[in-house]
Amino acid sequence: GEYAGLMVIRAYLKSIYQEQRNICLIPSSAHGTNPASAVMAGMKVVVVGTDKHGNINVDELKEKGKYTPLFEEKIDKSTWTLVSGQSINGNAYEGKTVNFWDDVVDTVETDADNSYFIATRDNNGGSLNFPLDIVIDLHKNVKMQRFIVWQRAYWYQGGGITYHYQEENIKSFNLYASSDAQTWSLMGEFDIGDPRNGAGEIPATAFQEAIDGHEFSLQNTSEAFRYLKFQITSNYGSTQITVGSEITLFGLDNL
Repeated sequence: GEYAGLMVIRAYLKSIYQEQRNICLIPSSAHGTNPASAVMAGMKVVVVGTDKHGNINVDELKEKGKYTPLFEEKIDKSTWTLVSGQSINGNAYEGKTVNFWDDVVDTVETDADNSYFIATRDNNGGSLNFPLDIVIDLHKNVKMQRFIVWQRAYWYQGGGITYHYQEENIKSFNLYASSDAQTWSLMGEFDIGDPRNGAGEIPATAFQEAIDGHEFSLQNTSEAFRYLKFQITSNYGSTQITVGSEITLFGLDNL
């Protein structure tokens, strides 16, 4: 029974392109047939400690249960180019649309690393009608498991004042993938969220999350794709400007 169950799990993971998830966590107090069945099912056994009564060490379970795809790597962005005919104009002021993938994350402390796009209504037909698309040709095929997005951080008046969560910054967006830039498959709908309380205050933890980047995972590893559409569906309230700093993908590169 346990072997059959493990084989079903393996078949399911293969069906959603996550067959690299081959680790089976087994308590040290388990019967000997448990690890044997896992090995027979093609899985790697990782033992989790227990006390003398057979109770699992929860802290050890949490640590060993953390999942990072075994194949994962940062997708190289040096080949990426903008599909301008399908994208917003993010080139207002010092902003450039292509800054969204230049591997430079905007910071609060200095304007020396100003790297973000600035899409204004004047540069986009007189209004910011969401959704706003940024379409990228990766010039290669990739599979994606997760990604990180950064907001614009630097406030133009300087002085260490943060721009995170201000009304122009990206808030929610959809991701689409395509092999030809014509037919698109939705990979997910995402929302950074609004950490402001009733008084407009933002906790330090939310600022740190914005500095580190907002990380999102797909429900399943994507199919291979060449074109990425980043579709902005809302900002934090501005009807005149939308900004964002950087996107980084993780998965399997250059297929």
